[in-house]
Amino acid sequence: MNRIEKTRAYLDALFNNSEHLKTSLYDKSYRYEHTLRVASWGKRIAQHENINEEALVIGCLLHDVAYIEKLDTKEKQIGHGRRSASIVRDFVHGLGFDPDTTQSILYGIATHVDGKADFEGESTILSESISDADNLDRFDVYRIYETLIFADFSNLSLEDKLTYCTKRIEATQNNMAHELATHYATSIFREELSYMQTFFEKMLIQLKESR
Repeated sequence: MNRIEKTRAYLDALFNNSEHLKTSLYDKSYRYEHTLRVASWGKRIAQHENINEEALVIGCLLHDVAYIEKLDTKEKQIGHGRRSASIVRDFVHGLGFDPDTTQSILYGIATHVDGKADFEGESTILSESISDADNLDRFDVYRIYETLIFADFSNLSLEDKLTYCTKRIEATQNNMAHELATHYATSIFREELSYMQTFFEKMLIQLKESR
């Protein structure tokens, strides 16, 4: 097996052997599917920006493995990048990358949530692109659907739906100026935000006509 195949097998074993995920099948499928989409974004970023594709895909595959554990506090959720890096450290070191690449993978995993690591390291295009790939999935079309489900949108009152859409439009506008680590990722991110803004603007028009 090549390194990516080994990492996919390792990821599968972590998810399948997790006692927490055995009792949370929705969480398992949600997190696993998200992980694969992030890895797909990582591959595309690497190909467009001449980044080590193998290393970036592996970092993306491992970025959320802390969710094999029950993250039942806000502190644990915010720290899940650091916990993920801790879990996979020995595995990543065993893949045989050069020290700088190994460090970038682990640093990118650790910092992808809040930009903080619990070990020394420096941000690189590779490490930052792990977070970027995560964000490109978080703001893509499927996430519009997921966020509506999470918000129980269909059961909200009309006024609450109007408020929800207005806040989503404001959030997309506020995020539009955000720069990601590469030109490609930034361009895609803004395309996603533009689509999301248009979606909620059209939804808002229809909702106002429902009064």
